[in-house]
Amino acid sequence: MVPKTVLDAFENASAFIAVLRGPEHVYELANAQYRKLMGDRDFVGRPVREVAPDVADQGFFEILDRVYATGEPYVARDIPLVIERQEGQPRDTFRINLLYSAIADPKGGNYGIFVEGTVVSGPPGAMAEGPEERLLTPRELEVLHWSAQGKTADVTAEILGIGTRTVHHYMAKIIDKLKAANHTHAVAEAMRRKIL
Repeated sequence: MVPKTVLDAFENASAFIAVLRGPEHVYELANAQYRKLMGDRDFVGRPVREVAPDVADQGFFEILDRVYATGEPYVARDIPLVIERQEGQPRDTFRINLLYSAIADPKGGNYGIFVEGTVVSGPPGAMAEGPEERLLTPRELEVLHWSAQGKTADVTAEILGIGTRTVHHYMAKIIDKLKAANHTHAVAEAMRRKIL
C-alpha cells in the first residue's frame, strides 16, 4: 500500500504524472496536472485507448506498446500533443516534454508504465490553477500570450484585430492585476503562477 504522503506528493506534483498497468495500459493513477492537461475524462480503471481516442493518430499508443514490450524508456522534448480537452470543442495544441518508463514486476516482466511530463507551451490559460485562471480575462490572456512570444504592441494589435492603444490598456491592467513592475515582469509572474 502506498503511504498517503506519497499519494499527496504525486497528486500535487507540478509535472503531469500517470501510472498505467498491463499491456492495455489501464490507468491506475492520474494526478491533478495530468487531468488538467487531458480535460474532463474518466481515467482510473480504463485503458488509455478508450480514454483518449482523440490522440490515436499521434503515435503515443504505439510508443506505449513498445515501451511495455521492450522495457526501453521513451524520452521526448518539445513534441506536439493535440487533444480535445472538452467534448465537442476544437482541439487544443500543446508542446510537451514526455517520459514513458516501464515499471518492472517482481517476476522479471513489466507491470506497467510510469508517465511523466511537463507542458512547454499551450493555449493561454489552459494550465492555470484555481482562482488564478479567473484572474485575467480571456482577452488579457491573449495579449499576455503574444507579449510572451516577443510580439510588440503593434503586432499584437494586428493579430488580435484591436487597436494598439487597446493593447496597452490591457497590458496596464495585466501589470496591475499581477502586481508586476512592467510587461516583462508580468510575463514572468504569469509563467510562475502557471497562468501562461
